Amino acid sequence: LVNEILYPVLARKLNRATSLFPGAHQGIEGLELLDKVINIDQSPIGRTPRSNPATYTGVFNDIRTVFAETPEAKMRGYKPGRFSFNVKGGRCEACAGDGIIKIEMHFL
Repeated sequence: LVNEILYPVLARKLNRATSLFPGAHQGIEGLELLDKVINIDQSPIGRTPRSNPATYTGVFNDIRTVFAETPEAKMRGYKPGRFSFNVKGGRCEACAGDGIIKIEMHFL
């Protein structure tokens, strides 16, 4: 919905984009209330592959603070730094905080 309809419609209207073509839709109300649009995806944007829009803009610090305020985090003595993509136990250990699991297939 966002990538195939909403963003292309807004980019064409607000940014005068000519290379984007929205998918089929009946209409979108409220476009007059917006004055700009930026498409942000999960591609790494900082110095590390774990960077994302939330870490890059600093808003992830607030998110980690909220996590640290939960009753279970307080009970375990967790501080905001515990909830980091770079800290073992604070990240997804299956992907080590990368967001993907890469499987090397050298035998092919």
